[in-house]
Amino acid sequence: MSNIRLKDLPSFATSTDAEDVIFHFLRIEARSCLKSSAIIFNTFDEFEEQTLATIRKDYFPFPRHIYTIGPLHLLGHEMAAPRAESKTIGSNLWKEDPKCMEWLDQREQGSVFLTHCGWNSTVESVSAGVPVICWPFFAEQQTNCRYACSQWGIGVELSADVKRSEVVDVIEEMICGEKGKAMKHKALEWQRKAKEAVVDEGSSFINFRRLVQEYCLQS
Repeated sequence: MSNIRLKDLPSFATSTDAEDVIFHFLRIEARSCLKSSAIIFNTFDEFEEQTLATIRKDYFPFPRHIYTIGPLHLLGHEMAAPRAESKTIGSNLWKEDPKCMEWLDQREQGSVFLTHCGWNSTVESVSAGVPVICWPFFAEQQTNCRYACSQWGIGVELSADVKRSEVVDVIEEMICGEKGKAMKHKALEWQRKAKEAVVDEGSSFINFRRLVQEYCLQS
């Protein structure tokens, strides 16, 4: 990825702690991946085209070892048998403050999403066609944030020591500003591509079928 900064690298890659738990865990997992016969990714080809090409070229030169079958939650909906909608319940340890609801109800549904940039949240936001306000914390979240803001054109990053006024300014820009409208348009483009990937004969649908035929049915 071009123009990546030190702060955009995963936190474990910049740690000065020789005993960093996450670094050691991922080092073991990375070695295991190199020994595996296949790797499954919760992504779709167009979303991470450059990264996938590098992995296939430098680490898994036989391209059929890589299976991109995401977004998984969309693929699951596409393949699952119809069923009755489930009723949801919720609870909270804190007393709820409803004062923001009047303002919130005046906003367009799914207009913007505040995220820590975990991978599931990122993929789900893209699948929903929703631009993101990024507030990464650790692990690969900083890298996901950089991609969302610079590569995919769907996000804006909050500073680490964020103030209330900054949050207000960013939300207003994302909902009402020209930059926010451009990001919304870009997010809808990615949503279309994500949905195309999981339908019959889409790239992720085909890859999932290959995975089942080449590994699951052969065992």
